Amino acid sequence: MKKVFLFLILMAVTSSFTTNAQSITGKIVDETDTPLAYANVILQKSDSTYIAGAVADTAGRFAIAAHPEAAWVQVTFIGYETQYRSLNDIELIKLTPDTEVLGKAVVKAVLPKTEIHGDALVTKIENSVLAESGSATDVLERLPGVTLKDEAFEVFGKGTPLIFVNGRQVRDNAELEQLNSSEIKSVEVLMNPGSRYDASVRSVIRIQTLRKQGEGFGFDLRSTTYQCENTDLIETVNMNYRYKGFDVFGSLNYTRSDWFQKAIIKETLQGSQMLKVDQDALFTGLSNNLSTTLGLNYQFNENHSIGLRYRPDYLISSKSGNHVLADVTLDGIIDDVNETIAEGYADPKVDHQMNFYYNGTAGKLNIDFNADILGGKYTELKRFDELSEIQEDRTLNTSNHITNRLYASKLIFSYPIGKGSISAGSEYTYTYRTDDYLNPEGYVESSNTTIQEDNVNVFLDFAYPFSFGSVSAGLRYEHMAFNYYQDNAFQTDRSRKYDNVYPNISFNAYAGELQFMLSYAVKTQRPTYHQLRNSVIYMNKYSVDVGNPYLLPETIQDLSFMSAWRYIQLGGSFQHTRNAILQQGFAAEGNDKLIMSKTFNLEQGIPTLVAFVSVNPTISFWSPRFGASIEKQWLTLRYDSFEVNCNKPMVQLEFGNTFSLGKGFTLNADYTYISCGFWRDFEIIAPSHKVDVSVRKSFLNDALSVELRGHDLLQAKDDVFTQTNVFSILQYNIRDTRKASLTIRYRFNSTRSKYKGTGAGEQQKSRM
Repeated sequence: MKKVFLFLILMAVTSSFTTNAQSITGKIVDETDTPLAYANVILQKSDSTYIAGAVADTAGRFAIAAHPEAAWVQVTFIGYETQYRSLNDIELIKLTPDTEVLGKAVVKAVLPKTEIHGDALVTKIENSVLAESGSATDVLERLPGVTLKDEAFEVFGKGTPLIFVNGRQVRDNAELEQLNSSEIKSVEVLMNPGSRYDASVRSVIRIQTLRKQGEGFGFDLRSTTYQCENTDLIETVNMNYRYKGFDVFGSLNYTRSDWFQKAIIKETLQGSQMLKVDQDALFTGLSNNLSTTLGLNYQFNENHSIGLRYRPDYLISSKSGNHVLADVTLDGIIDDVNETIAEGYADPKVDHQMNFYYNGTAGKLNIDFNADILGGKYTELKRFDELSEIQEDRTLNTSNHITNRLYASKLIFSYPIGKGSISAGSEYTYTYRTDDYLNPEGYVESSNTTIQEDNVNVFLDFAYPFSFGSVSAGLRYEHMAFNYYQDNAFQTDRSRKYDNVYPNISFNAYAGELQFMLSYAVKTQRPTYHQLRNSVIYMNKYSVDVGNPYLLPETIQDLSFMSAWRYIQLGGSFQHTRNAILQQGFAAEGNDKLIMSKTFNLEQGIPTLVAFVSVNPTISFWSPRFGASIEKQWLTLRYDSFEVNCNKPMVQLEFGNTFSLGKGFTLNADYTYISCGFWRDFEIIAPSHKVDVSVRKSFLNDALSVELRGHDLLQAKDDVFTQTNVFSILQYNIRDTRKASLTIRYRFNSTRSKYKGTGAGEQQKSRM
């Protein structure tokens, strides 16, 4: 810690000397006064001769060393008109959109151009066909390098990203459905995020919305009905009142989710006898949730703003059900024919989240402060009725009680240094979690687990532009004190402390229309609190799930490459993972008829290569999208008498089509193919084919829109197999993903809040 703080102090002293030199500074914003990060600034002589260049930072500010022959600056940004300003008129430079206008109609029948800016792949959505695609979800799944799997987004080779809207993290993907695509200005995809993000963050998606001007009251209504065998609902009301610098906003979002999953599961366990459990299962769930947001924001001027946001999330009701028919054999002889009927209920509850922020500028110094509080409880009761044709019937009950608390704060300083910029900051997070699991009949052992964690992070980022590109580098130090309690007694062997440093560096350049980026970063993936629990969760008569408080975090070294030329993007990465967290099955001690499933750390490393290409041309009113990716790992698991080769690569192909038909009509037809292959020790054993089709019609200058959509019309397969030393499982799944939906949306004087709070302790919230 002393070395890190000494380093920060030295950097601060160095910067004070550096900035004493005379420099030319200014700020670049768009037509709504939103800072334009990564805008290009070129200092020129009176005859347009190039002198020096710079790139605006995330606050839109730039600085270039003064030159005696300098006459003006040239400012450019994708999608905006180029401006030339004299040196006495650059304090605030406002760029205007460069849109092609025919009469009174803005031309939108073009696919958004994707380019590399700094460390991000940036796609401009405004005035493109994607602005008419429906919601933010529809926009993201059509971006290069991004895919949607099982209702969760993934960045190729980087896993699930953090998603931000105007700097605020999205906690529930339902929020993306609430955001209309026409409100999105641009989307940035970071495939190796810098040190200001938690070291476990391997990819980030940042959505910037159009900041509409206007005062008074506005609202946004949205209703979506999904029809499969069951009916799902999403009903949303967003409200906003704005007067001068004062902003009050709120939202109500009701979600009804009624789902099912059919599965055929074949488990094999080699103990003193060969146990085989063949199951025909139906899993169901029904939940009703109401999430609300209340907030206020006050902007004193363009340099200072504060705000407070409170979000109570109500779980109105939740129930789950399992109906499983099982045939059980021991060494080929029938041991049991069993039917299990299980019902679970979660108590109604309220989770509370509160955020306070201050964002301000003092001279050239930008200050961003956030403080967060989170608290909630969860209780689930389950009853299992097990009916046997051979053995005794039995009934058992379980209860799981979870309590979460979090306190977090984050402070970031940003300052221009010469042509570049520097950011430094710190984040502190305290988490407290209790997990009680009870089984009064004693079929599994009851347990009480408490985890307390203190996490202190310090980071430093530096970016420097060249005339042909830029370089950025960062360093993040993380100290974590992990304290583990069982039955309220401190466990020395399960508690530990971590002190780690995570570096990152990125270089990007361009030559004409060709752009490329090369980056390296060290990342981590921490086990979830659920994985770290001490409890044994009852699944059925032959299977339990065991926690592992001894799990270590994964460490990933990542070297990534990205390039873009016109409408083609090509990228890839090479990763090496240590202490990978895998699942294994084994027999319970003294009971060969009970399968225990437990996570563990793999000692050997896993090298992985990922590559993808995306092609997005525009042909008249048709905008096709072609994408292909491959993920290949090198992993061989060696056991007592055999080995499992997990090296088969996975290939994914995408073919999307957007047709702008005029008069407010937009048609989309998308196809996705995923091949067989391995991820870690799981093998996808059947290829998957997915087809989505939608038609959208807008009315009243896009104030009212109606969309009809067919989801997963071919009902994509999801069949997997995995094998460890003495255990294997084969599972065939049918999920309720094939459905039709109808969405109606109406907006009146819709003005998005100016709230700038970004939150703190976000990764710890995810682990909860």
